[in-house]
Amino acid sequence: MYIMQSKQKQQNIWKQLFSIKKVNSEDYLKLIHKIGFFSAIGFFGTFIVFLIILLIGGAKNIIGIMLKANPFIYILAFVCVLIGYILRFGKWDYYMKTLNLHVPIKKSLSVYLSVYSMNITPGKIGRIVAAYTLKKITKIKFMNIAPLVTMDIFTDSLGMAIFALAIALYVGKFVIYVVLADILLLAPFIFLLDDWFFVILKKRFKNIKNKLTALFFIYGDEYYSSQSVLNKPKVYLTSIIFSVPSAFLNAFALFLVINSLGLTAPLANTLFTFSSSQLYGMVSAVPGNMGVTDGFLISTMGSLLHFNYVTSSAITLMTRFATLWFGVVLGWIFLFYTFKYWKIKRKTFFKKHKHNKNISKKNYNRKNIN
Repeated sequence: MYIMQSKQKQQNIWKQLFSIKKVNSEDYLKLIHKIGFFSAIGFFGTFIVFLIILLIGGAKNIIGIMLKANPFIYILAFVCVLIGYILRFGKWDYYMKTLNLHVPIKKSLSVYLSVYSMNITPGKIGRIVAAYTLKKITKIKFMNIAPLVTMDIFTDSLGMAIFALAIALYVGKFVIYVVLADILLLAPFIFLLDDWFFVILKKRFKNIKNKLTALFFIYGDEYYSSQSVLNKPKVYLTSIIFSVPSAFLNAFALFLVINSLGLTAPLANTLFTFSSSQLYGMVSAVPGNMGVTDGFLISTMGSLLHFNYVTSSAITLMTRFATLWFGVVLGWIFLFYTFKYWKIKRKTFFKKHKHNKNISKKNYNRKNIN
């Protein structure tokens, strides 16, 4: 994926995600190009991981097993994951209504599905670009929309954490390790969901007068003002109703993959295998859980489901296609679709950088977030 170059030092993706000023189609496209770079890295990283798995187990043997899969049952694994996405959209729509963001259902769904293109950015932070698109549609301040995205990421993680713990308690295995993983996964969100740390920073640096701290406090006040609307027990309980069944459907995809190969495994152990592997991968914060979830899936299927390495590897590759990469591909399809809200032609995505080279840094820095 092409990255725009200029004489000036490039902004890293973290700074650009939150420092874009009054976003127009050119700025947005520049940001998407950077996200596209992460997708390319993710694809390459996954290719390396898959290649290592194939080399260790023997590519011919692993691919031979995969080709024996019942296509109908394997397709059902994708269907399960898709239903999970639709369930999560119910949660997203609930947040939209809670924040009084009035967007037609078709637009809202397309923006929501586009966020899955960002699943291979570190910590899924790339999903924040959806807030820019919603800002474009609703004309509402970016920082009043951003809590929607952070809450959605958090409650997805919360749903997986609850489901992994529940199934660990049911099978009676590695409960303490799942509890520790849950804590490590959810603890960082404390700073995004409650303003206590932000209040401490405001008191500590209140006497420092400069543009950076002024913007930080202004945007922080706007963010937590909107976040407080979502930070209520009713909202969390409603979120769990959507996110836990979605986590189950993702885990059930592994069960369907196993059955598509004509194999059998206890449902509870299969659900535990997927949920714990996914949980450890999420804790690692590696983009797309690359390598971590794959390794845990292979090892756990060997120890708990008693499949040999070759079979476990084939199942892992098929499961990752049905979960992670299905979502990423679907997300990019809808991301291209949402270009229409910016009046960007999809074909422009591949050549826009040529035009953007001529945009001066002065013009870029002049724009302001509303």
